Order: sequence, then structure tokens, then C-alpha cells
Amino acid sequence: MIPGVGMETMFAKGLLDKVGVKADYVQIGQYKGADEQYTREFASDELKGELNKILDSLYEQIVEGIAYHRNISKNEVTDLINGVFVNGLVARDRKLVDHLLDEDGLRELIKKELGRDINLIHNYGEAEREQLDFFVAILRWLGALTRKPAESKKPAIALVYAEGVIVDWRGRGWASERRREYWAARIFARRCGWHRAMRMSRRSSFASTPPAAAPWPAK
Repeated sequence: MIPGVGMETMFAKGLLDKVGVKADYVQIGQYKGADEQYTREFASDELKGELNKILDSLYEQIVEGIAYHRNISKNEVTDLINGVFVNGLVARDRKLVDHLLDEDGLRELIKKELGRDINLIHNYGEAEREQLDFFVAILRWLGALTRKPAESKKPAIALVYAEGVIVDWRGRGWASERRREYWAARIFARRCGWHRAMRMSRRSSFASTPPAAAPWPAK
């Protein structure tokens, strides 16, 4: 069997609707749909087009790789993929494989090709491990924790990995209003308890309209 390529996407809007959560995003641009999995129940035409381009590129790489390494045409590879199931005899006749052998036959074939006997090393490439007892390992671990790194005056590069939605935290825009609501909820939390206030904060973060004002607790 020669599998093709495929891709699946997940959309959570239906689930969010059931639990009463509305994802609040602003899409800027036709192909700026990073929020689609939270705001749609299916892929937009733009997202489908981009995913199809990726799949077409991957499929072309697979076809060209098989054709090049097996010295057959790309049309033959495409026919084999479209045929889905290919047994061993057909694969050999179509030049996908050179031999049909079991493990013992493979050993004999290698000996014949090399002209000498072979010895299989099952742990080839594995580094030799130093035998340490548990006490020594603990001491080394504690020493590594207390050891300060050596200071260096050489130039250094810091790599910061950030993931999430790009928002504007300054000015008078929508995001600034959400941020003020968030901090207002935190101040409210210090006065009347975290559970009630954070529930208000979550509504402020996801709801498209501000929540109803919560009454202050009686003194």
C-alpha cells in the first residue's frame, strides 16, 4: 500500500457555543484566519486553498522522490499511488522493490553482495554508558544545581519563542478596554474573593458585550 497525503483540521466553535463561550477575535485581512478554529464550524475557502497548496507540494515531493530513487517515471508512481493496494509481486514487477525476502534470506543476500560473512551488531552506534551508583549520581546532580555558570563577556543571542494572538495593549482600542476590565476584576477580587471576581474576568475576556455589574458585598 502506498498512501497519499491528507490533512485534518479541528473547529471548536460548536463546542464553545454549547458551553456559552464566544471567542472574541478581530480578523484583519482575507488570509489572516488564525482564529478560525475558534470562530468557525468549518474551514473558509481561503484556508482550504492554503491547505491544498501545502498538500499538493508534499504530494509532488513524494512522487518525485520515488521516481528519482527507483528510476521510474512520475506517471508510473502516480498510477501506483492511485492503485492503493500493491502486493509484493506487483511491487517487484513495477520496480518499487528489488527482492522479496524474509529475514534469513536478507542475511544471505547481503553476504552474497558483499562477498563475505556478516555479523549483525544490535547495539551499533550506542554510546557506552558509565556505570554509576545512585549515591554518586545524586552528588553530581546536587553539584550541578549549586554550581554557577561561568561569566562570559562574549556577545550572546537570546531566542524568545512567543505564541498567541497579536493584540494592541495600548491606546484606546478594543484590547485596551479588555485589559482595563481584566485589571478591574483583579482589584475586585482582592475585596470580595477570587472565585466570584475571576468568573467576572472570564466573562469580560470572552463575551462580546461587557458583563452586568456585580453587586458589592454587604459590609
